[in-house]
Amino acid sequence: MLSPETSLRETKGIGERRFFLLKERGFSKVEDLLLYLPKKYEKRGRIVPLSEAEGEAEVLVNVIKRKWRRGKRLWILEAEVEDRSGKAKVIWFNKKYLHKIIFPGTKLYLKGKVERGMDITIKAPEVKLQMEDGIVPIYERIGSLSSNTIRRIIENTLRNIEIKETLPEEIIREYNFPSRKDSFVSLHMPGKNYSLQGLNSGNTKFHRRLIFEEAFFYHLSLLYLRQKSMIKKNREYTAGQSTLSRIKAIFPFEFTGAQEKALEEISSDLFSPYPMRRLLQGEVGSGKTAVAVSSALIPAISGYQVAFMAPTEVLAEQHYKRLTPILKSLGIKTALLTSGINRERRRETEFNIETGRAGFIFGTHALLYEGINFHNLAYAIIDEQQRFGVTQRAKLYNKGKDTDFLLLSATPIPRTLALILYSDLKLSTLREMPRKREVETKVLRVKKFGRIAPFIEELLRKGLQGFAIFPVIERSKTELIDAERGKKRLEEYFPKARIELLHGRMKTDEKREKMERFERGEIDILASTTVVEVGIDMERAGFMVVFNAERFGLAQLHQLRGRIGRGKNRGYFFLLSELQLPRLKYLEKISDGFKVSEIDLRLRGPGNLAGKEQWGIPKFRLLNPLLHEEILYASKQEASKYLSFMENKFSNIIGKEISVG
Repeated sequence: MLSPETSLRETKGIGERRFFLLKERGFSKVEDLLLYLPKKYEKRGRIVPLSEAEGEAEVLVNVIKRKWRRGKRLWILEAEVEDRSGKAKVIWFNKKYLHKIIFPGTKLYLKGKVERGMDITIKAPEVKLQMEDGIVPIYERIGSLSSNTIRRIIENTLRNIEIKETLPEEIIREYNFPSRKDSFVSLHMPGKNYSLQGLNSGNTKFHRRLIFEEAFFYHLSLLYLRQKSMIKKNREYTAGQSTLSRIKAIFPFEFTGAQEKALEEISSDLFSPYPMRRLLQGEVGSGKTAVAVSSALIPAISGYQVAFMAPTEVLAEQHYKRLTPILKSLGIKTALLTSGINRERRRETEFNIETGRAGFIFGTHALLYEGINFHNLAYAIIDEQQRFGVTQRAKLYNKGKDTDFLLLSATPIPRTLALILYSDLKLSTLREMPRKREVETKVLRVKKFGRIAPFIEELLRKGLQGFAIFPVIERSKTELIDAERGKKRLEEYFPKARIELLHGRMKTDEKREKMERFERGEIDILASTTVVEVGIDMERAGFMVVFNAERFGLAQLHQLRGRIGRGKNRGYFFLLSELQLPRLKYLEKISDGFKVSEIDLRLRGPGNLAGKEQWGIPKFRLLNPLLHEEILYASKQEASKYLSFMENKFSNIIGKEISVG
């Protein structure tokens, strides 16, 4: 019998190839698959005659004859089919398995797009040997796994699984929740009498139960971290408050009032007897890194280790490269640890971390790996904190003893939501920019790129560099402009420009080499995906063109805009869209990241949020804080009550044991 914790290796329908495909995409156990809910539901069983079939339709037909042939790149199966009302031609591409099940005389249920001309044609329809009736779940593809394949695997799993309750019985009774197993079965295998509208809106009692469960355990994790912060630190920092003025003098600019205030709040927490838990939020360019590093010098100068964790290797390396000279001038040795460094350098870095030779360690999630042992980690800074879950924060916490924590977020979210989502944290905000940054934003249709090409060419002649951002790396089934084709297109427009490609699939050394050449001015245009979205700081970057801008949220586009105009020159931000979207026009008028974030949260509805990155907000599987604020609040209250109850129960048991003794 399976359980939610069973490895996918032991699940029926998942062989070695499928196992590794799923593992690459974050699926490791049965529960991961059960939480992969359908993207939509369809009502099946509305059969129409071929003579009336039009658009998306379902038909029940008999096969008259079939023909199997190989094209230049495709295997093509053609079948002539009929029902009582007429005949049609059906075509499938690269479905080699069908020639084993489709023969003259076979009865087929087909669902697909019907094209009417001289003849009726149905191209690449979904095919079944028996008619489907009722509500059918439709899943987003996982690599090469189709919706039907995913559905079969999940249905087989649910027929052979034991699912125990996770929520306390009192909560299930109070909120009248269905059982955990009933919730999974009902959402993956809904009966005929279920509400199609309720399922598609994600607003059934089964959805609410699983969403509440996720929120409940999220808050329990936060409360655990908060409890840890109530334990007194067994250390004092020798660097006093007076050190801060000396530290600020190291930076080649004056701190703003907002930076001064945030630094004062953080340093006050550091000198307090309890571990710090603080979130510092502010938009791109507000000076969060300067504040964070300044505060980190208090424990570093006092002889303790500091870890600075970034979400990407590019950003971790940039922080390491730019901040090492400052830290070395104060006698603090630095180290860089990412998954991309070679074995020999890694061994040396691990040794320096373990022995305390490295006092300030920059890195990615590689800092969380088993075997990475800090000498005396006292302070952890997590940049772009929404990219790391609560579990990862807890892992880093356990690398030290009573660790002080500072989380940074470049995408502000409304204060009320932040206080619920980060209930274990104090909040500092940077709304004041160190200097006014001039970036002009213009929204255009993609086909009008030729109009701005001469202007970009003029910017290149003036010695400015730029980015071209694409939504995908390589050609996909959609009409999106990919980075590989986009680079060739740019080379046609700008034959004299030095254009290079950068994306997340490249090896670490290759990415590093591209960024260093860009920084030295050896590359004019970097054709890239959103890998450059955070932390890339190039003074000569004067323009950015975002292709298929309709695919990005406003907050993410504002993040990208923050990569340019960081030097003395005005920056130019061009958004090229296939659609005329009024929401993109907001960026032409608004440069305040807080306002952009608020508009973004207000405009994006449930349809747009499914499966998309929620900038500034932690990643959840089912919970959407923008839509489920009531559940988020209620689960927080219940988690708090439950934890208090368990503490009292544990205390009573201990008390009884003592009295009996």
